[in-house]
Amino acid sequence: AGALAAKVLSERGFAVRLYEAYPHPGDAKAASEKSKAYTISVSPRGQLALRRCGVDPLKDLDAGVVNEALVRHSNSSNGKPSVTKLKAEEGSVVIRRRDLAASLLRAAEEAGAEVHCGWRVHDVDFERREVKLTEGKDAGANAKTVGYDLLVGADGVRSQVRNRLSN
Repeated sequence: AGALAAKVLSERGFAVRLYEAYPHPGDAKAASEKSKAYTISVSPRGQLALRRCGVDPLKDLDAGVVNEALVRHSNSSNGKPSVTKLKAEEGSVVIRRRDLAASLLRAAEEAGAEVHCGWRVHDVDFERREVKLTEGKDAGANAKTVGYDLLVGADGVRSQVRNRLSN
């Protein structure tokens, strides 16, 4: 969500700095490290939303595969699954999370966003309009504080931005 927001805001003339927690997924070092290959299924609605933001999942995203059928497993005694062939516009695009992230980060950079990978939100001071970031996973690691005019909190399920907003 952060990379896509950075792309769209950059295209609309905003100066955008994106701080991504993970190493850039397109970097050779990050790609060679052993990690779980989570896949994401982008539904037709999600594909439409991406297209409206200028990203075509079938043309612009690396290594996406269209799901051409829907399999439903049965609880009946014969236990045979039913298979329904889907029309092209009904199929989901299945893509590795790392490939999706790399494609969206690349699109944000091409749109003019300044992308900094490997930095995590540690704290937010809303009164001063500052975010404290740490490099890597260690909270005691290299740290820096950056100011902002608008803060978009797309920092995930354990969001520091959300935590600070709710306190």
